[in-house]
Amino acid sequence: MRKILGRLIEILLAYILVFYVLYYLQISISSQFWLFISVGLWLTLGHAIKRKLKYQGILASWYAPLSRVNERGLGYAFFALTFISIFYSKNLYQKEIIFTVLIATITLLIIHLLIKSKTPKPLFKSIILFSSIEAYFITEQLLYLLQRGFSFDNLIYQAILLIVLIYVISQSNYYFLRNFMFYQKLIVSSENNLSYKQKLNIAVHEASHLLMYIFFKEVPYDIQILLFDEAKAISPDAQGMVIAQIPMYNTKEFLEWRMMLAISGIRGELLIFNNHSHGSESDFQQWRSLAHIYLMNFKPTYTPQPITVNQMNHNKTLETELYNRQIFVIDKYLKSNKGILLKISKQALVYNKLSYLQIYPHFSNVKRIKEMPYEYRQ
Repeated sequence: MRKILGRLIEILLAYILVFYVLYYLQISISSQFWLFISVGLWLTLGHAIKRKLKYQGILASWYAPLSRVNERGLGYAFFALTFISIFYSKNLYQKEIIFTVLIATITLLIIHLLIKSKTPKPLFKSIILFSSIEAYFITEQLLYLLQRGFSFDNLIYQAILLIVLIYVISQSNYYFLRNFMFYQKLIVSSENNLSYKQKLNIAVHEASHLLMYIFFKEVPYDIQILLFDEAKAISPDAQGMVIAQIPMYNTKEFLEWRMMLAISGIRGELLIFNNHSHGSESDFQQWRSLAHIYLMNFKPTYTPQPITVNQMNHNKTLETELYNRQIFVIDKYLKSNKGILLKISKQALVYNKLSYLQIYPHFSNVKRIKEMPYEYRQ
């Protein structure tokens, strides 16, 4: 009962806040009942997403639904709104809006020319111009629905609002285009260093490492996958990395997981491309160092410091058996989740950085296999 009462109070407070914001903006709502219902549905959805993604904070349920918004959905939504606005427009030519959009567009183009982005943005001036057209029609239709209008008396205020709107649409369109191979290749051609296939190789390598974090009962809240400039900001020689703060265990299962984590990137590349390159040598050397510790502790017949040829050969046999057993498990696991592996890899290429909020939804669909070591078995 207390939970239901608390939820109703939260909805009421959110409704009052939205009502006064709309009142301040002089936006009239025909039905207060449907406004209340809309706020209630938003917060109910927010609580469901908050529980699933384990968000923290008092206002987490207010912003949680926004986590379901992605650049592809926004791109299609803005395009659909523009098309609907053109089709239903009562007055396609409104000089006040056109003039304000023109000012906002010129301002954004100047800002784009003055501020150099770390990541190349091919055709970005064209993206801004196209976004300005979208902003014009969306604004025209929105003002018609709200029965409001633009005037030259509030030019600065209106221009600022449209600069923000065009910027949001431009960024949405930019990341929307990054989902497509042709635009990724344009980015690559402007960088003159790595090919698209090489970039995808690196993304698959790191995404394979990332998927191994299914070992833990809970996905580490600070987990990130970083590519290219994002990775170089932490380690100048790195093209990609996965970082997370994790608990350390002195157990056989945890040591096995660390070994499998080390070589999972190589196995992921072999699964997708039938070859491997990125970080392969250092990953294998890390596996061998961990294998030495593992065999020394859990295989009585292993000789830590072999002297005779027989001891060396026996050590090599134990190491090979361990390696073959582990790559069998990794390959089976990655094959079971090949679709998720590719989704994460391509999403990482879009942003060059994925954090918990983007990673967790993928992990909720991961298929576990019984041969994998897991934290809860310890």
